[in-house]
Amino acid sequence: MRNGKIDLLRFIFALFIMMLHSGYNPELRLFGITLKLGTNGGFAVIFFFILSGYFLAKTVDEHSGDGVDIGKSTIAFMKKKYLYYFKWYIVAFIMRVVLDAFKVDIISVFISCVYSIPNLLLLGSLGFSSDKSSIGYYVGASWYISTLFISQFILYPLMKYNYKKYIRLFAPCVFLAALYLYMRGMGDSFAQSFTAMSFGSLIYEFTEQTRDIKLKKGISFLLKLIEVFLYSAIVIYMSMEYLGNSLITMMFVTGFAIMLSCNKWGGRTKSIFDKKFFFFLGKLSFPLYLLHIQVFKWLDFIVDMANITIEDAAKYAVYYALAILLSILLYFIYGKMKIINWFKKNILDN
Repeated sequence: MRNGKIDLLRFIFALFIMMLHSGYNPELRLFGITLKLGTNGGFAVIFFFILSGYFLAKTVDEHSGDGVDIGKSTIAFMKKKYLYYFKWYIVAFIMRVVLDAFKVDIISVFISCVYSIPNLLLLGSLGFSSDKSSIGYYVGASWYISTLFISQFILYPLMKYNYKKYIRLFAPCVFLAALYLYMRGMGDSFAQSFTAMSFGSLIYEFTEQTRDIKLKKGISFLLKLIEVFLYSAIVIYMSMEYLGNSLITMMFVTGFAIMLSCNKWGGRTKSIFDKKFFFFLGKLSFPLYLLHIQVFKWLDFIVDMANITIEDAAKYAVYYALAILLSILLYFIYGKMKIINWFKKNILDN
């Protein structure tokens, strides 16, 4: 079952990443402090990695059992993940290819596409095409989905083989080792990914171990206030320019906030956020994350070609609106395609 709070946060943090990449950060005065929304929006990636680790552990835990073929299960899982990531990535990639076709000659675009094959296989973060010779280098979120995909490919079979050993021994060791590498500036994106994802799996286990605890109304209300406070602190953190060495601290804050959002506390009733509208926003966050940079590039190209002058506030409002509308459009197009495929498979082929 989806979690409306988490889905809403996914969408909001995807918007913060858009603000970071656009370079336009609306200012907000709060208690005498000037916040620039999204100026540290990159922290949203940590949030997404933690969530990925959380839900990866949840998937394995809920579908664990004896007699499972680890190899077949891993292949099936990664095939499903690849197809999901690729269907959004390929749209962003094609948008970039067409844009480059307008700017440079076709031969150069073709060569760039050849260099981008590792990116299309979601292997770009391994360094095969992490250079400026490939279109894949420029497509937004290439490194993120590649790192996420490879991390899942490593972690899933380890969880599937023996979930209890993984959660009790492997996850804490990986978390501490990856955290050490990350703090030492070693490992780059993979250290970041493994740190956050292994931490997310530990958060899931702690949530499961405490979900049957029954709380008094006063304590439950207090925890809700703490939850709101923690997410507010995360938003403020993502809107501040001077941050110091607080990234690891904020990662723990985020993990605790996710635990509060996901814990049922002994069968707690549904949240007001558990509505289809918030679930839908959560589903839009991933395509929005992958597509927005290409929307920015296309709009800049059109504005320059037409020699139009637009105020920044209006221009970026159009950017964000078009990125959201494109994500919604493609979401429904893919939804219709699923219906067509189901109809063909279950009706026409019978």
